Amino acid sequence: MLKGVNQAPKDYKPPSFDRARTTLVDECQRQLEKELTPVKDTWTTQGTSIVSDGWTNVKRQPLINVVASNSCGSMFMYAKDFTGQEKTGKNIAEFLLESIEEVGPSNVLQVVTDNAAYCKAAGKEIEKILLPHFYG
Repeated sequence: MLKGVNQAPKDYKPPSFDRARTTLVDECQRQLEKELTPVKDTWTTQGTSIVSDGWTNVKRQPLINVVASNSCGSMFMYAKDFTGQEKTGKNIAEFLLESIEEVGPSNVLQVVTDNAAYCKAAGKEIEKILLPHFYG
């Protein structure tokens, strides 16, 4: 990063703090949404996998992330901080069901998690809710 900063033109003036956290973030978000639209558009024709993984960040906070993925690309949806929450099958299932609803249940081909006991329990909770949708 220092090398990049040193290579900037001498008269370069960085954006203000307010502009960096408002206008520029909004512009980046709009650009990202525009770039992800073609991937999202394939969910109805190709379906998508909901992929989730738990990890701990450098602050030792337990996080669980969700990615929607198919052959056209993968899209990070969000991560949730589970600090102070018990990682139970029910809690994880509720979290994953939010992403399934966002993608559209009929577009979800599979839900992929690690093999932790609470993830297996979450899978069973999700099956109770979604299996009637697939086989009903």
